[in-house]
Amino acid sequence: MMKREKTESQRIAQAKYNADNYDRVAILIKKGKREEWKQAAAARSLGYAEMIRQSVEEYIQNHPVGKGSD
Repeated sequence: MMKREKTESQRIAQAKYNADNYDRVAILIKKGKREEWKQAAAARSLGYAEMIRQSVEEYIQNHPVGKGSD
């Protein structure tokens, strides 16, 4: 089955939905890391962004902030 291209109005609606419901996060990483991370995600049947989201959530869960550690 061929994937149909979105119309301009669909793209605009999707962009508005994303702007209203999501925050965008940008990070700088060393050259080559992006491809390494993408391959790691694919090897785990995850999307690149999903692997990063899961990793951050896991880090937060496993490294709670203690009292007086501001």
